[in-house]
Amino acid sequence: MGLIKRKDMKAGKLSKGQKQRLSIARAILHDPQILFFDEPTSGLDPIASVKVRDLILNLKRKNRTIFINSHNLEEVQKICDRVAILDLGKIKRFGTPSVLQKDLFKNQELICTLVNPISTEIQDKLSDLDYIQQFRIADNKIYVYLKNIDETTPRLVKELIDLNAKILEVKCLMHSLEDIYIKLMENEE
Repeated sequence: MGLIKRKDMKAGKLSKGQKQRLSIARAILHDPQILFFDEPTSGLDPIASVKVRDLILNLKRKNRTIFINSHNLEEVQKICDRVAILDLGKIKRFGTPSVLQKDLFKNQELICTLVNPISTEIQDKLSDLDYIQQFRIADNKIYVYLKNIDETTPRLVKELIDLNAKILEVKCLMHSLEDIYIKLMENEE
């Protein structure tokens, strides 16, 4: 945890970040099967935060059950398989970020970047596909809004290939946990 140079210091003399790292070291010292972390990277600089996240991910790979309580939703999204969103101590939603996203947002956005310009034939085909909610085109990109992105993306890619589109990239825009949290709280107001 990067504290070896301070091994002779009393814990009370350590900085806030060093105390945080000491707390984490104490929590994992006896190699527990279940861990509870409350704001594990609070007070840490970016380098120490990455090290703590890597440590947690390494523990996760060793089949440890890890609970993290945090307001840092970006960090939670990087570490956690499932999340529970609480409001006033009650669970509002629980699940994987992708399931929560599907539950809260009607459409999911897919961006297809083509090497070649987008022909009118491709535009006409996109208009005819019933699984596309809507689409727009800008430069060599097609922005497509789909209901079930997991199911329909392979179909769309096949349609584009059949129309001789040279696909450079297909990117699914995922909503962040912050987006999910805000949407969930807005729905309750």
